[in-house]
Amino acid sequence: MLTAAVSSIVGLVSGFAPKLVKEFTDSRSHKREMESLRLQTELQLKIAEKEGNTRVAEMDRKIEIAAYDAQAGIAKASLRKTGIKFVDAWNGVLRPFTVTLIILLFVGMSTAYSYAVFSAVETLADIRGAVELLWGSLIGEAIQAVLGFLFGYRSGRKL
Repeated sequence: MLTAAVSSIVGLVSGFAPKLVKEFTDSRSHKREMESLRLQTELQLKIAEKEGNTRVAEMDRKIEIAAYDAQAGIAKASLRKTGIKFVDAWNGVLRPFTVTLIILLFVGMSTAYSYAVFSAVETLADIRGAVELLWGSLIGEAIQAVLGFLFGYRSGRKL
């Protein structure tokens, strides 16, 4: 009787075993396929994102180029002669006149400031303090900035 019970159980299990094994292998296969699809989707999303970033960067470059072209057009238009002698003469003189006026104002202000500082000097120790006051002031900073820019610009142009 024990043999009959064991054989019945083995027969019952062996009848379900192929279906259970098939179900198990199918579910594992399905999980692998779903994981593969998920990875492919993530990869495609990353590729699409990179392509999108590349397109955005390309569009930004096109916009910058268009802006530079527009600025160049404005600069060329400002240098174009109008045919009106007074306006053309004024345009030709305006920048040099403005720069000359700024230089003269700067020289005048710095001369007046320097005179005021040095007129208060009574001893040799006061001269050192006056020089430190001049070069540490806004005028000294401006002179250093202009000279530094000019020397840096000229050195850069030689490279």
